[in-house]
Amino acid sequence: MYHHYYDGPTFPPPPLFPPYYFWLAALMIVVCLVAGAVLLSLVERRRFYRTNAAGVETFKDYGSLLKARWSDRMIRLAAVGCFASSLIAAFYAIIFF
Repeated sequence: MYHHYYDGPTFPPPPLFPPYYFWLAALMIVVCLVAGAVLLSLVERRRFYRTNAAGVETFKDYGSLLKARWSDRMIRLAAVGCFASSLIAAFYAIIFF
């Protein structure tokens, strides 16, 4: 009796573990999310310690107000950058895995 079976190209089975770049992207996602959360909490902590009993931020002089607001904006920008880089790493992990 003649058995006919398909002799075309065969595909290898999927790997048991994800490749190394998936783990690197996952690590980057976690590190960036934690760093962004820490930076945002740092800004809020600084703001909390600058407020008085009435809930108004107090500063020694106008220069310290400008320095504090500028540094808070830069820290927030770094936190947003961390969150954005975690999204990019997640996109990389989804597309290339």
